[in-house]
Amino acid sequence: MSSAALLEAAFTFLEGDVLAAVNQEQPGLLVPGSVTAARPATRHRFARRDKPNAATVEIALFRRREESEGIGTDRVLLEFDLRCAVRTKDQSEGKAQAQLTADLARALVRHYRRVSEIALPVAGATLRYADAFVFRVDEDPSSGELARSIVRLTLTFSEALA
Repeated sequence: MSSAALLEAAFTFLEGDVLAAVNQEQPGLLVPGSVTAARPATRHRFARRDKPNAATVEIALFRRREESEGIGTDRVLLEFDLRCAVRTKDQSEGKAQAQLTADLARALVRHYRRVSEIALPVAGATLRYADAFVFRVDEDPSSGELARSIVRLTLTFSEALA
């Protein structure tokens, strides 16, 4: 399986799964289109993404690592940053936005923390394990309208070598 195909499969899966996981704990918080993947565009620049929704999650690849697992297989670790943001300009205090963002991040960590059974169908690779932790929660000091948090998600695959 190619690196690009594995990454695309992970992005596609996460876009739907993140939306479902958050809305299961906080119904209606994320609307369709509020979870986007930062897919690399041509010339190593990321494609532009519009973020019109009050609460959003952007999925960005942080790092890809490969390790030898055995004869004919590699372990592939895809590390993603799930960048959660809440923009509620003139609707709530900064503390409320920061709390909502922290709740959003904790919901994602609960869903992905130490999980070994996620149905992510990928030809030539098997998802073995997922883990997540809150990497950062902060409020943008320069803006009264934005609160952010980052969840670091690691997906571990076993990939058959061609």
